[in-house]
Amino acid sequence: MNLIVNVESAENKLKQILEEFFVSVYDENSLPSHGLSHHRRVWNNARQLIAVPSRQDLTALIDPHELIIACYLHDIGMSEDPGTGHGLKSRKICETFLQKNNIRQEQYPTLLRTIEHHDRKDYKTNQAPPPLLTLLSVADDLDAFGYIGIYRYSEIYLARGIETSELAEKVISNAQGRYSYFLQEFGEDEHLKQLQTIRFKVLLSFFGKLRDLSARPEFRNSCNEGYCTILLIIKNMLESGKGFSAFMNDLKAQSEDPAILEFLTGINQELELFRG
Repeated sequence: MNLIVNVESAENKLKQILEEFFVSVYDENSLPSHGLSHHRRVWNNARQLIAVPSRQDLTALIDPHELIIACYLHDIGMSEDPGTGHGLKSRKICETFLQKNNIRQEQYPTLLRTIEHHDRKDYKTNQAPPPLLTLLSVADDLDAFGYIGIYRYSEIYLARGIETSELAEKVISNAQGRYSYFLQEFGEDEHLKQLQTIRFKVLLSFFGKLRDLSARPEFRNSCNEGYCTILLIIKNMLESGKGFSAFMNDLKAQSEDPAILEFLTGINQELELFRG
């Protein structure tokens, strides 16, 4: 069975039941950035990566059935545990999914370990990671760039209690690691490289400006810039549990600010372009 047919087979067999299971478990309002839409985009990213000709040495070793489960369930534990240990929570929920659907764990030998450890983003190891973990990590990382990435980083870091004054530096450091790993694994594909480099620079630009603002002495007392307002609205959304639609509506109410208007335009374009 060729790769394209195998991918389609996996999607036809598992996508609907994965999405139904996800909706039954995940609380979208608790952490919207890591809800079903994120997992759909990660699967679509993985579909593109698995077809990259220059990495057939890697992708030929991957079972798309195992891959789609990893893509759809890797962050499912986030609504219960938004911390860095959410991989273990996601692993346990994946075990429930497998049991519920009469899928033996032995059928997909690297699945559970991949889900548990997918969020280790230092990328430093003396031992090559399993192919499934490499592909899932890159597919997940690509959803952290661009305007979608601005929103996702801001939400999860605020949910983890990181202060706004420290957030920008932490995002930039983390994103640079993700981008370097992407180039290491898939940088030979020029089209993919160009697209993701543009999105990476969008992310760096936003948080670079936020970092410059946070260096000002008056930042801790007051910041009326649009970059700060976006984070404030996200923080209010998390505290109120209103969800992503309310966040977008609150932004539209302040879209006269150039930074907010740029963000709104950019994230709407990306959501349409990368819709699962």
